[in-house]
Amino acid sequence: MFFAPTGASLPTFHNLLDELGIPDHRLARHLGVSLRTFQRYKATNNPPKVVCLALWVETATCYRTFDVTLQNEIAHHSSTVRTRDRQIAALLGHIHALEAERAVGEGYSANSPFFRLGAS
Repeated sequence: MFFAPTGASLPTFHNLLDELGIPDHRLARHLGVSLRTFQRYKATNNPPKVVCLALWVETATCYRTFDVTLQNEIAHHSSTVRTRDRQIAALLGHIHALEAERAVGEGYSANSPFFRLGAS
């Protein structure tokens, strides 16, 4: 699953720099480029997309995106677990009813229907 923004939804280079608020020399070292190259990116406002993505991953916006996605995944899986629990409870109810019917044993022939639709 991809979380990184694409195309127009990726913040501009200057917005990323403003959000991070880290000195240029530290960002250049983090990105593995020279300070001069980083300053050229900044002056032209045209860095490679991979640079913007690398900076985006370090922003609070990125962490909020991951948090929201994680919360949505947790809610989805919790709902699935509750649904399965209800299904298991219903099936256990059917099993107990069938076991009780079988335990009685009187009044039923050997070929009587074991499952009775609508009976609980």
